[in-house]
Amino acid sequence: MIIFFTRSIYGVEQFATENGYNIIISQTHDDLEKEIQSANRLLKSRVDGLIVAISKQTQNFSHFDQFENMGTPVVYYTRNPSFNLNCHKVLGNTFQGCYEATQFLIDRGHQKIAYLGGPKMISFTHDRFNGYINALKDNDVSFSSDLVAYTDFDRENTITAIQSLFKSSENTPTALVAFKEPILFDAIKYLKSVEYPNFDKIECIGFGNTSLISYLDFPPIASVEENPESVGENAMRLLLQLINDDIEIQNYQKVMVDCKLVVH
Repeated sequence: MIIFFTRSIYGVEQFATENGYNIIISQTHDDLEKEIQSANRLLKSRVDGLIVAISKQTQNFSHFDQFENMGTPVVYYTRNPSFNLNCHKVLGNTFQGCYEATQFLIDRGHQKIAYLGGPKMISFTHDRFNGYINALKDNDVSFSSDLVAYTDFDRENTITAIQSLFKSSENTPTALVAFKEPILFDAIKYLKSVEYPNFDKIECIGFGNTSLISYLDFPPIASVEENPESVGENAMRLLLQLINDDIEIQNYQKVMVDCKLVVH
């Protein structure tokens, strides 16, 4: 996640600089209290606009609504504010990304594809899961709840999820789609450490496309590139359109940036 946000902020900053704007970065480390405090500080600083990646706990948006009440535009990006229907947002099309990853594995002959998701309470977990489900459905591949598990990114929790997915001798996955590559790498490392049968034949895909892949002994067969720089650039472009009154502040926009499947 850190690499994704670093790359997306780069996209924001590059586009802002090209258009004569400076960026103030405030990190909340996924803490709702820090998010509220940061929003209040930035409001007092009278910023021209706000780009927000909400915390996993954010359900009430009053600390951001106060910006729009003062005429300062807000653009949500990377994380879908599903509890806030009336807002501007720029999101990665993770539904499409997960659909293509699952389709790729089906085309390679896999019928038992596991899905390892992120925290259930965040909306972009569901977008990816829906892409996975729809690809199975469109190809008449039966769905099994035994092939789905979730983790909150804690390594111990991830190992428990992996053990759950690979516990059955009758419904053993031959492929795996993971929410993010770090948890996929944990899965690969664990399966190798326990000398899981046919480990070298399990084909995996995760979201991220990190540069570390070229150094792995057992790399995933493909990655879902989320194009974070483009997500950041599009968020900044939309914010400037709002600042310049090219778009009315209440003419709420939703911009989707497609993912790309990268085969290794």
